[in-house]
Amino acid sequence: MPDPSATPGQQLPPEIAEIIRAQIAEQVQSQVTTRIGGFQRLISERDKSIGSLKDQLREQQLAALPPEEQVTFRQTELQTENERLRALLEIEALRAQYPLEAPFIATLVQADSAEAQFAAAKAFRESLLAPAPSGPAGGTPPAPGSIDPNRPSTPASPSSFQGDQPMDEAMANLLLEGSSRSTLAETRRSR
Repeated sequence: MPDPSATPGQQLPPEIAEIIRAQIAEQVQSQVTTRIGGFQRLISERDKSIGSLKDQLREQQLAALPPEEQVTFRQTELQTENERLRALLEIEALRAQYPLEAPFIATLVQADSAEAQFAAAKAFRESLLAPAPSGPAGGTPPAPGSIDPNRPSTPASPSSFQGDQPMDEAMANLLLEGSSRSTLAETRRSR
């Protein structure tokens, strides 16, 4: 395929063509980054103005209420905020036990609308459905001819059976004894 940057009847050397492609990619990335930054700034400004308008509306609503109802309204607001903060503290306390789920639950608790909660749930679901990297941890997969189709594949490392958690003694003993895959699967299911 001829290089589009070359003049008709002339082919650029591959090194120069690669340099030109890299410069174009760098310029495009720079422009995209600048535009995204601008959009983020606009969104931030809009969110600040919406927040200040909500605060003004709340203050005007409070001013229209009798003093007793103002106190009740403020107590209700403080109680709601207290419950939200307690929920966040509880989530933080359970973060070590549920490292994957905790950020999602915290996002749900902090969401101010049902739409924000659905967006967080959708993002979490998509992160779970993202394809796992294939091939061994070293990077390049083995050559197709070197794979024995009758032998099941093994994980990249023995400790990867439980994610990032270190292997416990029972699992190590099962591996060392040469247990079958079904025994390992039954052990993991029983936990």
